[in-house]
Amino acid sequence: MATIFRFLAPYRSDEAIEHGVFVTRELLLSTIELARARGAVPIIVVPQFIPEEDEEREIRSRVLDEAGLPYVWVQLDASWRVPDDGHPDARAAHAIAVAIANKLISAGVSPGNESFKKVGSKGIYPLPLELKECTAESRKVEANLVRGN
Repeated sequence: MATIFRFLAPYRSDEAIEHGVFVTRELLLSTIELARARGAVPIIVVPQFIPEEDEEREIRSRVLDEAGLPYVWVQLDASWRVPDDGHPDARAAHAIAVAIANKLISAGVSPGNESFKKVGSKGIYPLPLELKECTAESRKVEANLVRGN
């Protein structure tokens, strides 16, 4: 999120930054409303390599927390990156998948309910509810997952 924000607002005035926060909130809120209108469970996923920097915390707080937007904040070990790339590696992807699956389960989405059947009938399936072959490291991250609203 901070990377996107820096790209959109490098060396911007306070007014431009406020506008960016407002537009981002409105876009996310509209996306959530559209998902709900179509019977989907909206999930904003915020993967965060720890430690979280002050700037990143402030952006998350201003865009998501202050607006009361629901999200899943997934804390990731800083070493869980693709070498020479910076993107999340397989361990991080697993932790993100677990967070999404847990959010869907807590929202009542499971293979036996109508939400699952609607999605599955279109050839798109939610993440597996049972994630196998968890490593000790991924279990540690699972235990540290922080869920938003």
